[in-house]
Amino acid sequence: MTLNVYRDTAASTGHASVFELVTRLLANGWTTVSYSDATTRTATGADCPSAATLNNANAYTVLTHTVSGIKLGLQRKTDSNTWTIQITEGGQSLTGGNATTMESHATYTKTLLSNAQLYPSTGTTTVKLHTVADNASPSFVIMGRRSPFVGGSTSAVFYVFLDYLTPLTWSANPQPWIAGVKFDNSDIAPAALITNSGTSDGWYKRGISGESWTTSWQLENPGTVAGSGTSDPSGSDVELETRWIGATMVLGKSTLFKLCQPYRTPTGGMDSGSSFARAAFGQVTVPNDGTALAS
Repeated sequence: MTLNVYRDTAASTGHASVFELVTRLLANGWTTVSYSDATTRTATGADCPSAATLNNANAYTVLTHTVSGIKLGLQRKTDSNTWTIQITEGGQSLTGGNATTMESHATYTKTLLSNAQLYPSTGTTTVKLHTVADNASPSFVIMGRRSPFVGGSTSAVFYVFLDYLTPLTWSANPQPWIAGVKFDNSDIAPAALITNSGTSDGWYKRGISGESWTTSWQLENPGTVAGSGTSDPSGSDVELETRWIGATMVLGKSTLFKLCQPYRTPTGGMDSGSSFARAAFGQVTVPNDGTALAS
C-alpha cells in the first residue's frame, strides 16, 4: 500500500477540481464504468477525456475500484459549483444510466452529496488541491483550500474522501469504509470530520441483523485534543492515530486521517513548519510528500 500525494494543484472551477480527483484515481487502481457529456453516454472502457467534458449540466463520470469493486459517481448539476456524488459498495452491479443519469444500484448506491454546493462561488474562487490516493485500497481524499490562502483559523473549503479503514471490533466487516463530502464557505470543512455532523457515511452491521446505512460516523477525539489552541505539554505539535466511531461501536482505525494538536493551517504544517511528512488541515492531518504547501 502506497499513499500517493499530489500537492498544490491549482484549480479555478468545480469541474476542474472533480476532474483532478478522477485523474488521480484512474492512476491508482480505479477504472471508468462510464462517462457522459450530458449529450452522449460512453461506456466502452474509455475515460472521461477532459474537465471540459464535465462542464455541462448533468454531465458525469462513474468509476470503479478494481480490487474492492466500490463505485464512485460524480455528476455536475446546474453549474460547476453544484454536484451530486454517490457511492456503491463492492460486489453490487449497476443498472440504468443514460446521457443525463448515472447508473446505480436500487439498494446499495448511496448519495453522499445531492445537488448541493461542492465548490466556492463567492469570495476567493481559486483553489489549490491536495489529493491523496492509495494505489492498493480504494482510500482517497481531496482537500480544496482557497488560493491565495485566506489565513487565520481556516483549513479547507471542501473535501471528498473514502477511508478504507482497519477494522477493530469486527474483523469480518465486508464493507469497512467511511466516505464523506463537505463544503464549508467559512473554510473549516475538516472540522466536520470530528463532529457528528451527518457528513461521514458508512455501513453499520452490513450483512448481519440490524444493518443500516448511517451518517453518524466521526473521528474519535478523546479529550477534545484535536484542534486545541495549545501545543502538547512537551512543547511540540503531536499527531494521534484516530478511530472512526458511531453511537454504539468503534468501526476501525483511519488510514488517511490523524488528529492534530494544536490547530494548524495548511501552509503552516506540523511543528510550525519544520515537518511536512503530513499536511495539517486544522484539526486533522493527511499524508504529504515532505514539502510545505504553498499559499
